[in-house]
Amino acid sequence: MNDPSFAYGKVYAPMEVMEKSITLLQTRLAMMDPEALTLEYLDGQYSGLFKMLVDNGLCVVTAYTHSTISKDVWLRHQLRHIRRFRDWD
Repeated sequence: MNDPSFAYGKVYAPMEVMEKSITLLQTRLAMMDPEALTLEYLDGQYSGLFKMLVDNGLCVVTAYTHSTISKDVWLRHQLRHIRRFRDWD
């Protein structure tokens, strides 16, 4: 479910770089005040990450697809992962 193509409609490669980058972002977000992690804020953080990875040549968009779930559902799933990182401390 970490694959952003489900919600953002873009397939990124290499997926290993994307997955590691998402995990690093989640770890950083886990250190923030939970109330600051609105869906809008998370959307901006993830969108910025995807753009940065492409702009810096670390990932490429290999295909454009139709989103299979809403961004809200995908972001709420990411928020659960972020909470798990916070709980591990």
